[in-house]
Amino acid sequence: MYKHCQTEQSAARQVLVEQCLLRELGQRHYDDISVTDLCRLAGISRKSFYRYFSGKSGVLHALLDHTMMELDSILADNSMVFRQSTLFLFFRYWMEHREILDVLNRSSLLSELTERAICFTFQHEMDLSSTPEQQRPERLYRAEFLIAGLIRVMVSWYRGGFRQSPEQMAVLTAAFLPSLSHGMQSVSLP
Repeated sequence: MYKHCQTEQSAARQVLVEQCLLRELGQRHYDDISVTDLCRLAGISRKSFYRYFSGKSGVLHALLDHTMMELDSILADNSMVFRQSTLFLFFRYWMEHREILDVLNRSSLLSELTERAICFTFQHEMDLSSTPEQQRPERLYRAEFLIAGLIRVMVSWYRGGFRQSPEQMAVLTAAFLPSLSHGMQSVSLP
């Protein structure tokens, strides 16, 4: 995992390591990148690296979580329900951030995106005053199904070369989401 930084300097170092991973993923497979490589590229010691991350997977998780935070801030005004305008912003974001999808795809890591989107949504959007065990299981399963399904549709759209526009994707997905999202008004998109 990774540490949530308290200072600007720590956060900047963490983001630097994340960006080094992203750049390297553009050139090499994830399995071929080491912690030593990331330290060298970021100009930090291994000791400093482990102050921020538990390992290379922690860097990937931080990168994906920070991507989800950026997307969440874009969707903030539209995230209360699965509206067509929210879906448009969701699909437009991913089209504009194709490079992230490209590097994840190249290293067979698109499933990590789905997993982190679900984790992010549960950590940031679900009722944090109760534990998952106290929440209705069907609500949790429905949220997980919706998020994973939406990410999967976006990935298929990406792999298909973004043939439809973000507007068209919003219309397509909005057509089947209302029946699925019944009772999920408090869950936003990842």
